Amino acid sequence: MEIKTLQSDDWEAMKDLRLKALKENPEAFARTYEEEVVFPDDIWKSRTASASEGKERICYLCFDGNHAVGIAGSSKHKQKAGVSVVNGVWVDPICRGTGAAISLMDSLASWATSIGMQTMEGYVTRNNERALAFYRKYGFEITEVTTSLERDPSIVSVLIRIKLDANQTLDSTSVSAAASQF
Repeated sequence: MEIKTLQSDDWEAMKDLRLKALKENPEAFARTYEEEVVFPDDIWKSRTASASEGKERICYLCFDGNHAVGIAGSSKHKQKAGVSVVNGVWVDPICRGTGAAISLMDSLASWATSIGMQTMEGYVTRNNERALAFYRKYGFEITEVTTSLERDPSIVSVLIRIKLDANQTLDSTSVSAAASQF
């Protein structure tokens, strides 16, 4: 597995992964597959270009050989100084359990600390037990703060939060244990 910072010419890989993620786990995202599958290529190119700059937001792709199999993004919180928002994390089911999610999160944490963020936050669908278990194992606190998806108020997400430091990665023993589950 190799983690790469999203580049402008990776827009098709990003589009493919995003659409796979929306199709495979529709309750985990604010938008739906039906909404995004009709986006023209210019929207995908624009999304990719802004995420590849790495100033306000970043996106990483995980590759298994030449195949993109995972994606994760983060951006500076618009209202909270020092907070990076985790969003769009997804790994293809065929690569779960390989440590791809851990590597993606390590990349997000590294980026966030490099731009001075002290905390990462995000929302995870309350019924997504696998994702919640992963974030808990990584060190995130699962808070009591909740929100509902605008498109479907019955889908409730919980706020996850982790304090960052320069050593915000799992040690190799933890990675091996976590990779067997994620």
